Amino acid sequence: MKETLLDVALAKSKVPSKATYLAWGLAFALLYLGLCESIYARDVYPEEPIQWQWQNIDRVVVFPDVHGAYPELVRLLQVSRVIDENLKWSGNNTHLISLGDLLDRGPQSRQTMDLLMRLQHEAAVAGGKVHVLAGNHELMNLVGDLRYVSKAEYREFASDESAADRENGYRDFISGTDLTFENQSQSRMAFEKMYPPGYFAHRDAFSVDGKYGSWLLSLPAIITVNDMAFVHASLPEMVSQHGLEKINQDYQTITRRYIELWHALIELNVLTDNPKENPELQAASRIQNSSPSDCLQSRQKDCLEQVQRNQLPTPVINTLKEFLALSEHPILSSDSPLWSRGAVYCRALHERPILDTALQKLGVQQVIVGHTVTADARAHSLHADKLIMLDTGMLIDYYQGRPAALIVENGKKLVQYLNPEEKLAPLHDQLPGSYGLSKKELELALTTAQITAIDKPTGAQLGVGGQWKVQLSHNNKNIMALFYPDDRLNTHKKELAAHKLDEVLGFELVPLTVSRTIDNNTGALQLEHPDSITEDSRIKNNTGIGGWCSLPRQYQLMYAWDLLTANSNRSASNIHYRQDLGLVYLTDHSKAFGQRKTLPKTLRKDLVILSPEVRAQLAILDEQKLQQAMGDTINKSAIRSLLKRRNAMLKKLD
Repeated sequence: MKETLLDVALAKSKVPSKATYLAWGLAFALLYLGLCESIYARDVYPEEPIQWQWQNIDRVVVFPDVHGAYPELVRLLQVSRVIDENLKWSGNNTHLISLGDLLDRGPQSRQTMDLLMRLQHEAAVAGGKVHVLAGNHELMNLVGDLRYVSKAEYREFASDESAADRENGYRDFISGTDLTFENQSQSRMAFEKMYPPGYFAHRDAFSVDGKYGSWLLSLPAIITVNDMAFVHASLPEMVSQHGLEKINQDYQTITRRYIELWHALIELNVLTDNPKENPELQAASRIQNSSPSDCLQSRQKDCLEQVQRNQLPTPVINTLKEFLALSEHPILSSDSPLWSRGAVYCRALHERPILDTALQKLGVQQVIVGHTVTADARAHSLHADKLIMLDTGMLIDYYQGRPAALIVENGKKLVQYLNPEEKLAPLHDQLPGSYGLSKKELELALTTAQITAIDKPTGAQLGVGGQWKVQLSHNNKNIMALFYPDDRLNTHKKELAAHKLDEVLGFELVPLTVSRTIDNNTGALQLEHPDSITEDSRIKNNTGIGGWCSLPRQYQLMYAWDLLTANSNRSASNIHYRQDLGLVYLTDHSKAFGQRKTLPKTLRKDLVILSPEVRAQLAILDEQKLQQAMGDTINKSAIRSLLKRRNAMLKKLD
């Protein structure tokens, strides 16, 4: 077989010579030009007109994340009247929409893709349409993030993989690993664990030219049908910034370019294809190890010698840099339409304006999303019916949910469920929160549930105040809460006032709080979220806060809240975080709602920024509204002082 320039480059010594550089550079140039040619050819000569918007469609059927749950999907499509008993298209002019995440976790993702690819052709012949949107798990499979690929998914590709493929893979594994093995049996076991049967055929199939990779790269991130948008995760800020066409083009072109550069760098032995190693960290390391400027003065000689051994040609360095830059592109980030969960998890105050602007940009009234599994296996309508959460956990073994599809026809939107088979409208404003309970259910639990444990701090038994930790039992769930007993500071009334004011403003900063008598003590009982930690605890344990909700925006909201309530008691012990979501909550308003009518003279106006939505909510406050909401917890003087502070905030703060 004729030796290529790439073969010459890779056969050279590990200490590059001039000849090696030349061969390496030429090989890379050929790879690079090949990539550019293929990319530009696709951009200039599309195979067919691309359409991402449809109008006047009589019937739409939408299904969320499948995750390899092929039998459940088949049954759902049959009940929804889009395929027949022979799995052939029977939907006539129906538009069938997949919200993405066909892959990972479940056993039959390949069969799922094959079915939908076939139905795309059959539906088109019948005058219908099958739309498949890209989800984050499609993206992950394309870019080599295989954390959630199940062994069963790999096995679907095992018959496409020859013994020679696996033997070549084993040799590459042995030559490239830093691990040591006592014998071949041990090394074989390690190889089989890292590269299970079907792995290599799976990766070939998901390459840019592979059967599934090329198909997945042709999918859109967002489409619109009639007055609805459809997307895997949500509509983050980038949608209103860039619009439908650019979002979809970026998903297709940026993802393809990332993959092609990644594979080219693997071909040059610059990066490895080890599924356990992050290619972006590898790329950053190769750049750093090739840069003399990163050598410390104290060990410059040794460092320069190492750099010389590891030095890469300039075109390769430039490609590594481009590869890293692509990895940070917004369409590949957690804030993209394939990943973002802000609209379903974070404060409506912050997220509703983003959603409204995105819907306006797309020219629609509503968006249908998957990605986030609902805790009660029901579809939910949020944000005044502007967003429908449809993912009810079709992969039952993993999510303990049930299959569901949204059917839109004759002006109605009904969800077709299986297990049991029923058609229902999406639930409105009943999304389960903490402990898997809706707000109404949590309020009922705090008010009436049996108290199973009480932990009183020292001194509280003598009636000198302090919060009690309380455990309640409700429908076989243990719910934790804080109890503020009546004291000389009227702490419990201030906590109730804080919650009522918070509800009027829609800030969602103060946990649900109700009146309750415990151990003959009148007081306020306040929900404690199960995954909550205080700022005190976070600092002490050096705990990071993840999640989907912007902390800077929430801190600004907290600053505005404490100015409005004249709260002088904010501390690290009463700032709480929900770790998995990144939501901030505030407790202990024992020193709030004072008589102060002005803002602190030392307040710098640039430290507290009132966003348009916060200003709008502050502006709705008036004495009658506050008296009606809070009149039984604080007096008129305190309410009037609060309104004076509000006026000062609107005047002084931007």
